[in-house]
Amino acid sequence: MNTFFFLLISSFVLANDFTFNKDSGQAVPNYCGEIKIFRGGVFKENNGQLTPVKEGTRFYKNDKIVTEAKSFAKILMIDDSTIQLGANSEIKITEFQYNTKTDRKMIISMIKGQLRSLIKNKAKEGDLEIKTKLAVMGIRGTELLINHQELKNLSVSEFGLLEGQVEISNLKNEKFKLNPQGKLTIIQDTHSKNEDSDSQSFLEDEKKALLKEEEFMTLFLPEKVLKDSPFYPLIHASTASHSNAPAGQMPEAQEVKKTSSNWQDNLKKLNEKLKENQKKR
Repeated sequence: MNTFFFLLISSFVLANDFTFNKDSGQAVPNYCGEIKIFRGGVFKENNGQLTPVKEGTRFYKNDKIVTEAKSFAKILMIDDSTIQLGANSEIKITEFQYNTKTDRKMIISMIKGQLRSLIKNKAKEGDLEIKTKLAVMGIRGTELLINHQELKNLSVSEFGLLEGQVEISNLKNEKFKLNPQGKLTIIQDTHSKNEDSDSQSFLEDEKKALLKEEEFMTLFLPEKVLKDSPFYPLIHASTASHSNAPAGQMPEAQEVKKTSSNWQDNLKKLNEKLKENQKKR
């Protein structure tokens, strides 16, 4: 009787998680991957319902994986690739087809946060993609990093490559190829739809930090952009627009502060000059 129930339960699990492939004579997984390690608040979302994960939780097409603040998740995909998610991150598996570890198709939508992935088995061109709001990264065998943020009226997507090869296409269908140890940042003003991009190499400190398996790219900070950056005009115009000031001008509050400061400096100089004249008399 126990054997019968074991076989019944096994058949039920097989029916949900595997499909028998007549051509290969093997059971093919229906699920995309499963949780191997997690810390903090990590959830699986399907049809708007959030369910806390545990070790071994499996993910399927159209599932979302969500992490809270100070949380981390490591997912083993069925093709032996790994995906790691940082805090405040969210991805969705939007496309999934699987025959073998080298013959599969998967599209992952990076909604927000930080992602790091190691693709162990090479894929055909166009079979593995990770999308953000601003671009699509086509992947082969490689180790990659992606960040995506929505900051007030700015969308920011960052793509990094540690080894391998990737091609990135933006919304204008412009193509970018990344070399190992290189990164690409794309920024769009969500109001004007103005967009700019910049390719750079990782700094030595970044390279050292990323040697640690669970490290992610540092998130882009608009306030640290220097005037010689190609992003400065876009961010400056976006900030001015967001403050209801004309592009290229300072917001009104900053103008008042500047005028006030000049007025005080001039008064101080005038008083000093008057004191000098009194001493001479």
